[in-house]
Amino acid sequence: MKQFPEFEKRLEGIRVSGVVLVALLTLSTTPVNGAHQSQPPTLDEIFIGQFLTLDPQNPEAEAIAVSAGRIVAIGPESEVEALAAKATRRIQISGVALPGFADAHTHPELFGEQLDRLNLRGLTKAETLARVAEAARSTPPGGWILGGGWDQGFWQPATFPTAKELDAVSGDHPVSLDRIDWHSIWVNSKVLVLAKISDTTPDPEGGRIWRNAAGKPTGILVDNATGLVDGITPKPTHADRERHIRLALQQYARWGLTSVHDAGADLEMIGIYKDLLKRGELPVRLYVMALGNTTVVHYLANGPEPDLGSGMLAVRSIKLVLDGALGSRGAEMTEPYSDAPGVHGLQTVNDADLAEIVSAARQQGLQVNTHAIGDRAVARALNAFEKGGVTREERFRIEHASVVTNDDLARFKRLGIVASMQPVFVGEYSRWAEDRVGRSRVHWPPFIARSRGKARTENQRPAGMASNV
Repeated sequence: MKQFPEFEKRLEGIRVSGVVLVALLTLSTTPVNGAHQSQPPTLDEIFIGQFLTLDPQNPEAEAIAVSAGRIVAIGPESEVEALAAKATRRIQISGVALPGFADAHTHPELFGEQLDRLNLRGLTKAETLARVAEAARSTPPGGWILGGGWDQGFWQPATFPTAKELDAVSGDHPVSLDRIDWHSIWVNSKVLVLAKISDTTPDPEGGRIWRNAAGKPTGILVDNATGLVDGITPKPTHADRERHIRLALQQYARWGLTSVHDAGADLEMIGIYKDLLKRGELPVRLYVMALGNTTVVHYLANGPEPDLGSGMLAVRSIKLVLDGALGSRGAEMTEPYSDAPGVHGLQTVNDADLAEIVSAARQQGLQVNTHAIGDRAVARALNAFEKGGVTREERFRIEHASVVTNDDLARFKRLGIVASMQPVFVGEYSRWAEDRVGRSRVHWPPFIARSRGKARTENQRPAGMASNV
């Protein structure tokens, strides 16, 4: 179980012949106390069949024993049977059983919103505008039109759209449409007026108001600039948020996922998860990253909640977003973008704050998971982890790690930092990677996509799977 080094250490000394007494591999890797006792816990069920364990030392097993809903023994059938009690039930499993599938980076609430509003994934610009026009005809006068999933990488030419294009089809409706990466929004002129975004509005720190040659806002707001419209955009109610979560979790379960990592939840969302857990209404296990100032401060003060509901819910990490996305040129690069001279992307957390949070998190036993896409952001995260004394066992993560220098690739290995990568990005990046970063950087591992490659494209990806947030 090399992917859980701290858990592997806990297994030492509790192997009985070919049987491995284990705790259920919850996201917190917290062992069952009984696994350390001289006598194993009473077994409720023994599942018999062919099991692939993903443990290189014991890749296959014939039986799995369960006590109180947790796996406590894996091994040959005869030796697991020797641990059985009189009342232990035997269940035969046909075929081959694998450990449950987990999505290590997803956004359930945002996915649930997608299922509940205008879905623009994989559409041309003309099709996107047609969807907005259709929504304008059915939305009450002055009502907001919200949606997301557009990607100018599919369009010809592959350039950012404008507010004027939305104005032509939206009438008197304010329109706000998230880009596929959730790092930029496309709004119409109505929204620009309501948000008081004009020629003289400065770019907020860590954000950009896209402007034309005359300096006028075009209708594209990148990263922290999206916050300029937060105060005027209709907020989902608590009931809306719970509905979106339910929709997402139910879809994950239908896809066969048994656990998901929520890559950014606030206190209200974590409260919704806890309420669903109390009611027995979580269909998948959840590992939740605390995101946002108030939420991060809360967990830095109070520590992690690693094993709620017998492993169904874990809040043991905090999420920091160090830069933006590559598609909107917000990813922080050491050298400028090849197709935008002078543009280096955005720094959304500075080094001093990052170092302070890393130190505080370690004191509380919290993981730190950093969104870092550009090579400069990746380097800053690694610097902070190395200077902060982060150990391999703490399993700090860098989410996405899309553009990584050869030197920093070696640092991942040396420091034991988890590269939380999403293969689906190969398809997304393949359309414009070489244009963004040039021929030399496009070959840096693990950023292997090429703009002219024939990788799977974004519109072939199931909605709700990991995106670069």
